[in-house]
Amino acid sequence: MDIWEANSISNALTPHSALAVAPSTCQTNACGGTYSTNRYAGPTDPDGCDWNPYRLGDKTFYGPGMTVDTTKVFTVVTQFIGNPVTEIKRFYVQNGVVIPTPATTQAGLSGNSITPAYCTAEGTVFNDTSFETKGGFSSMNAAFSQGMVLVLSLWDDYYANMLWLDSTYPVGGTAPGDARGTCPTTSGVPATVEAASPGANVIYSNIKFGSINSTWTATSTLGGGGSGGSTATSTSTAGGTTSTGTGTGTVPEWGQCAGIGYTGATSCVSPYVCTYNNPYYSQCLA
Repeated sequence: MDIWEANSISNALTPHSALAVAPSTCQTNACGGTYSTNRYAGPTDPDGCDWNPYRLGDKTFYGPGMTVDTTKVFTVVTQFIGNPVTEIKRFYVQNGVVIPTPATTQAGLSGNSITPAYCTAEGTVFNDTSFETKGGFSSMNAAFSQGMVLVLSLWDDYYANMLWLDSTYPVGGTAPGDARGTCPTTSGVPATVEAASPGANVIYSNIKFGSINSTWTATSTLGGGGSGGSTATSTSTAGGTTSTGTGTGTVPEWGQCAGIGYTGATSCVSPYVCTYNNPYYSQCLA
């Protein structure tokens, strides 16, 4: 689970799958991956089902001076919805403001979170089905059930110069999904990066893990996090004043059903009830 692959220009949230969740061994080309003659020969999914806002259509969302301003401190919130997990949701908090992930504008894709349906559609649109063929969400859930360890690192890429994250990759590509960021295709060469920025650093702080919405605070929100063109109206709840969307459909357990700026569906599937958490987030709970 690549929960945060990022620099100041682009970021990606990427679950990966594997045919065998338990530890296993392989040798040379049978391992697949970057340095194999067949990238997809191994038991693990090398590409994943990624969410990169730039790649999915919003060119001004993340970066220096943008909606999420990477020249300033911000909080990254990742929510794993359901048990087993059926949705991976990402939003940000900066200067006390909640910033939802924008809905994709890429033709053939919809929504603003990672779901099984999104991963299937992304595989078709971007011509990359390794996440699905190696087990998809079922594989991820099997791995979650065994527990995971958070590993943090600062690294560069001797194979593709990180172009898969923040540039156009494959170089010169014009297919859907090839544009991933604004860096030139000549950038990211490790020898150059290491010589030019020997003191490169990053600060990870206030790392938290807990129940949905227990790990962050905010005082306002920036726009809505739902997809679609519905409008929002204010309503009064037992917990205070919030806003509810007028989108159609029903919301599954743990899903968002109301909140300031929210424009999605508000009816929870039975027997769940839309429960107030704070002015910016209500969700379907038993």
